[in-house]
Amino acid sequence: METVHEGMTSPHGLSSTVENIRRRRETRYYKLLCLVADRAETLSAAWMQSTNIYSALCEQIMSSLKVKKVLRVDHSVKFCKQLKVWPGEGTGKRESMTDAKMLLLLQNDIGQIIGRRLTRSENHDDTRELLEHVKGAFDDGANDDEWFIVCDNANAIRRLVVNVFGSLSTVRQDPFHVIQRFTEKVKGKSEKKTLSKK
Repeated sequence: METVHEGMTSPHGLSSTVENIRRRRETRYYKLLCLVADRAETLSAAWMQSTNIYSALCEQIMSSLKVKKVLRVDHSVKFCKQLKVWPGEGTGKRESMTDAKMLLLLQNDIGQIIGRRLTRSENHDDTRELLEHVKGAFDDGANDDEWFIVCDNANAIRRLVVNVFGSLSTVRQDPFHVIQRFTEKVKGKSEKKTLSKK
């Protein structure tokens, strides 16, 4: 299956993977796979079906996870820059996704992802929907205690968090972004390195 997985990365890879499977049919254990997956379209359909099954499984696991004290909110641009779509015309060229510019991740205390969404920007509509979706993930014993939301841009979502979760939630800035704000103000490279290491 590693050969099949590697071949899913491009349309040209699919055709070469099918040829590779056919070539190894006599000497290796691909005979059953070759009987079923004789065309690139069949492999693509199998890949999409397994992706749907895996996605549903991930959603089920995420819905069962709990948050005890800290919810981390992070908007990532790097992931979506590398996210490409293969158009159906068979040109073999990748295109950027127009609807997804950022990945919004919500993580619990130990770093487990409890919510995810592709968004166009750091808008409040998508963030509010995801926060309301994971509202039930908070531990029942933590309802009376104060808990924290650690975010990459705390000032932007502070009012939104209070509207969704109430006054028991406190929004704090992510330590990485606090350090980044300080190092932006420092002019010398050596001072920046020293400050970011501390």
